[in-house]
Amino acid sequence: MKNLKDIKINSPRKISAKPQDYDSLKEENEQLKQRIGELEGTVEELKGYKDQLTEKDNLIKEYELKNVKYRIAVETGIPLALADRLSGKSEEEIKKDAESLASFINQKSKLPLKTTETKLTDPKEQAYAKMLENL
Repeated sequence: MKNLKDIKINSPRKISAKPQDYDSLKEENEQLKQRIGELEGTVEELKGYKDQLTEKDNLIKEYELKNVKYRIAVETGIPLALADRLSGKSEEEIKKDAESLASFINQKSKLPLKTTETKLTDPKEQAYAKMLENL
């Protein structure tokens, strides 16, 4: 039987502690770690943009809703000062609310059936009233 040392020494292939491409693998690993760091920074930056985009979308929706309210208020004859009081999330809901509000605002006052002025008892005031009627 051969000795284990003899087998190691006489074998055509030597056992090395490091693979032959160890340095290139190490360098590639460092480059990939650096790239991962850059990409993580980009992801964080994009999260910030996503939040800003959500805020802008909400602001746009708010302005569009306000625009619809003003347009419907003009169409139904409601003063613009009361347009913000219209409620609803869709155009149809706002239009229904505007029509109900317009029915109260645009009511014409009915004329009284008889005079509501008090009778003048003082002769001087009666004379002045007659004079004004004749003008």
